[in-house]
Amino acid sequence: MEALHEAVKDLEVAARPNPQGLLFPARNGALRNPNNFGRTWRAARGENFAWVTPRTFGKGVATAVDHAYEDTARAARQLGNTVEVARTHYIDVPETVPDNREVLERWVRGASPKV
Repeated sequence: MEALHEAVKDLEVAARPNPQGLLFPARNGALRNPNNFGRTWRAARGENFAWVTPRTFGKGVATAVDHAYEDTARAARQLGNTVEVARTHYIDVPETVPDNREVLERWVRGASPKV
């Protein structure tokens, strides 16, 4: 929070209009147009973070909420999407799986797979 307050103070010192105390105001001090965000974001992220897009943030948020609460509907609501859209396009499925070797070994040997 301290860093954010410092950023707003820097805008005041630079005598840029910022009547609403915004962290990233438009040049005239108003709210930024969301349609212009992409251009500003690309300039700010540079080449090192070219992989970071607005969708990257959505995926991170949806995945964190889904994994924390094991509730895809909750993650979808956070993004303002349907469960199907969140599941298909935003929530990452872990690349690792649980250790099922014991069950699979029993199955291969013809024993009951129940542990």
